[in-house]
Amino acid sequence: MYRQSQMMQMAAWGIALWILLFGGSMGSAFAQSDFNPSSPPEPGQFSLRLESNGSASLTQTNPEGIYNPGAEVTVTAMPGSDYDFVAWQNEAGHELSTETTYRFKMERNTRLTAYLRFNPKENPVEPGMGYHNLITPSSAGGWVEQNKEGLYKAGEEVTLIAHAYTEYQFSHWEIEGKEVSREPTYSFTMPAKRYTVQAYFTWNPASPNEPGTQGATLRLTLDDPDCGYLKQSGSGTYEIGETVTITASPYAGYTFAGWYV
Repeated sequence: MYRQSQMMQMAAWGIALWILLFGGSMGSAFAQSDFNPSSPPEPGQFSLRLESNGSASLTQTNPEGIYNPGAEVTVTAMPGSDYDFVAWQNEAGHELSTETTYRFKMERNTRLTAYLRFNPKENPVEPGMGYHNLITPSSAGGWVEQNKEGLYKAGEEVTLIAHAYTEYQFSHWEIEGKEVSREPTYSFTMPAKRYTVQAYFTWNPASPNEPGTQGATLRLTLDDPDCGYLKQSGSGTYEIGETVTITASPYAGYTFAGWYV
């Protein structure tokens, strides 16, 4: 009986010690599952959290995000490259202001979102907000021109033009292994996903027994068709001494490394 009572007391002390050591950390972990500013608000104060749906620098009157009731607050959004500011929205998605700088009085715990629109400038490399890359590989014998540079919004009209090199002719377009057109110019609506349309060319020399072409042919190739889009001026066959412009547009996750011969 004495031993049993002693063991029960030791177990009780162990439980009490466990509560003292771990009870506080358990409560702290639960509290940190939500908003956790470096300086938590005092009773009666409110917190402000800023978010954005894209690349932007967000500032507010108090960087800590803690305010007294009725305090005047100013928030500012500075969109990053390739983004335009649309509006400030509240937790329910309601538009509050279309100005990058928004002023209001603090009356409760608040979360504001700076809503942005993806608007790529010149040579975009980062799809987003409904934009997707179009991959246009081609067989030997020609190259593909796009009406943009490999980046389109879902539902946007796309036009492709197949340029055959000298002594080659365009054969057809294929999507996922299925022929879709035999016309060199092909138009379609961009789906809401990364898309691949391939051009096929066949060798068709004017004089098969006398190889050679008039002028010079420039062929552009990528080590990986999924890494970017290439464009060249003209059809790909040029007079000696003619000026040629070539453009490389890398896709998301890639950077241009250089031209190699």
